[in-house]
Order: sequence, then structure tokens, then C-alpha cells
Amino acid sequence: MMQVLVTGGSGFIGTNLIDTLVDRNIPVLNLDINQPKKAAHQACWQECDILDFERTLHFFEKFKPTHLIHLAARTDVLSNDLDDYKVNTDGTNNILRCIKLTPGFQRVIITSSQFAFAPPGLPPHDEDYNPIGAYG
Repeated sequence: MMQVLVTGGSGFIGTNLIDTLVDRNIPVLNLDINQPKKAAHQACWQECDILDFERTLHFFEKFKPTHLIHLAARTDVLSNDLDDYKVNTDGTNNILRCIKLTPGFQRVIITSSQFAFAPPGLPPHDEDYNPIGAYG
């Protein structure tokens, strides 16, 4: 049976995603530092900063996800200090480490933004970057 872990599921996209998963009776766990926007989502939420590897791994081990949609990130462009975006770099690394340690794991979707490759156009290869600011 599919079990979906969502990081950052308390944001706008995550809230709508969790609605869809719940409507389809798919077991879902939302790991987020923020409480859900909807009271109905409290039952599938755990407060978790993905920068805390041990706590994040604890929820992976307890929930045993087969799928993951990684939405947790700092998405502003207010800082020129890359360390301010550790949730995007170190947090994603922690998620990938947890996935490797999770038996039966099948699929992951990792989201990003256009800040990694400035408009116009798309990167010709997955290793091409034309970032906007420190976040990109």
C-alpha cells in the first residue's frame, strides 16, 4: 500500500496536496515546522525541522513511507548568505539520507523553483545553472 510522506505540507501547495491524498484515502504524513493551515490536517502532521536528521529519521522509521514529495524549503530571495538556505541544501540532504535508510521506499519528487535557472528559457541539462541570488 502507498504511504506518502510530505515535507513542507503546511504551505499552500502542501495543503492542497494533502487534501487530495486524504480524499483518496492514501495514508499521509506531513513533516513541517509549521502547523497545518486546516484543522483536519492536524492528525497527519508532525512538527519536524528536516535539518534535525535524527528526528526526521525517527518519523521515516515510524511511518515507513513508500513515496515522498519534498516541498520543505525557504523560497524567498531576501538573503545573500547561502547559510540562510540550509533547509534547501542540508535539509534535502537529510531527506535523501533517510530515503536510503528506508526499506521498501519507491519514489520521490523533489521540488525546486526557477531561481536555480534564471528566465528566460530552461536549462539544457540537469547540471546547468544560472542562479538568481544566493537561494538560486
